[in-house]
Amino acid sequence: MGLNSGIHVYPGGGTADGKNGDHIILAPGFDITFNELDFIVDRVSKLIEDYFNDFDIKNH
Repeated sequence: MGLNSGIHVYPGGGTADGKNGDHIILAPGFDITFNELDFIVDRVSKLIEDYFNDFDIKNH
């Protein structure tokens, strides 16, 4: 996931109760700048939007 966005996220599951619930992990350094944080938020937002847009197209 994220190959075209320039950022990679780590998907996982079991967030809600150990079995249900999905999540992604973002792991920037503790010394991240506001500009870097804005970049990550913008890219991950686009990544999620693109994923679900593609998912909708494939499942209709």
